Amino acid sequence: MTTEKLSPNDWIAAGFHTLANDGPKALQIKILAERLKATKGSFYWHFKDLPAFKGAILETWKAKVATEVIEEVVLNKTPEEQFKALIEYAARPAPEKFGGAKIEPALRAWALSDPDVAQMLNEIDDTRLQFIAQLLKQLGHQNDALPPLFYAAYIGLDDLCSKGKADIKASLTALASAINASG
Repeated sequence: MTTEKLSPNDWIAAGFHTLANDGPKALQIKILAERLKATKGSFYWHFKDLPAFKGAILETWKAKVATEVIEEVVLNKTPEEQFKALIEYAARPAPEKFGGAKIEPALRAWALSDPDVAQMLNEIDDTRLQFIAQLLKQLGHQNDALPPLFYAAYIGLDDLCSKGKADIKASLTALASAINASG
């Protein structure tokens, strides 16, 4: 076993990595402890139980992919700069320690079988869609079909990127150019 003290973030990162590579059924205390070369007691030092751990994973995901991204994007001065920054963030995969490019598709797959994950995913989708809609309106686009179109393109591109079949930044930039060209 490891002599290094693990933090809650170490366990959460292991959870993301495990989820991305092995699916939600692998989110078991014994499996995580073995991968971290730790004891189950170390897990229970930080988390009450497995549902609390899964909740921590979801809260971390929400903070990282919705709250923090939006806070960073709005630091840019103009709506045009914000839109470019949004595409930059969308094109960046999560660090490998947290599942890399596979994590969002893995979380979306998990949501199909877990109502708590589905609820959190719905909240994140709503937050992202509202932000995209607001940003597109600031850019002069009033068509209500554009925010879900742009977001759906991102979700699909993210999945394709996780399989090495797409370049999110190039594709979203091309879509943004097409949207701007259409007026």
